[in-house]
Amino acid sequence: MDVPAQYLEELRSDLALYPTWLPTDPVELGAFGTLKRGKLHVDGRLGDLGIDVVARTSETSDAPIRKLRGVRFRGTSQGDATSALVDASLGVTIEVERDHAWVFAARGITTIEIQNIIAIRDAVLQAQKDGRWQREWLLVTEVRRVEALNVMIARSRATRARVVAKGTMAAADVLLADEVAFQRETDDMFTIENQTGATPLYALRKLQGFLRPGLRPIRGGGPGQEALELEMSAEEPFGFD
Repeated sequence: MDVPAQYLEELRSDLALYPTWLPTDPVELGAFGTLKRGKLHVDGRLGDLGIDVVARTSETSDAPIRKLRGVRFRGTSQGDATSALVDASLGVTIEVERDHAWVFAARGITTIEIQNIIAIRDAVLQAQKDGRWQREWLLVTEVRRVEALNVMIARSRATRARVVAKGTMAAADVLLADEVAFQRETDDMFTIENQTGATPLYALRKLQGFLRPGLRPIRGGGPGQEALELEMSAEEPFGFD
């Protein structure tokens, strides 16, 4: 399946975090590089520059993440078909309402982030002055590790599929259940099922200033003399062009 640009853009818009592609690709705190075709291509790690990273790990959250576009779930039951809860072992029908529809569902989410971000900022600024850091590099400063991950991306609205799982729940929550299994009626869909220990989301920072690279300040100074900061960069192009 082609890299799902729409999925990456929309999920990032919803969460203000970058999704990995493939969702099971590992992302390492302190890695840096550029985005190409939806993937972070790593040019190095802070350790390569002699910069030490101190990581901070949060407590695992009980709150899951479930995001979707262009998909609806319809449960079936031997009993009341209008019930809010369904027996997921009987199957939940996926109704695809548009091309490039998707669902992202994760639970057991842990945030791992750089704790000594001020020291990292100073070290990166020094590396940039020394010519060891490129202005376009993006730095991974946070990752989300999940205990369970399920993803579905449908290439076309003609996609037909069902999901079965353990337990009784709202149909829309079926991808948050245990032992999820997709039953495909067509081949135009991509899925990740029951992935554990993945890091499917991450945050990036970048050296940024008030001027575009190469421009001079209005009064005095020259290119490269503007004040830079290592700031969150939430809308970097995914590099599909």
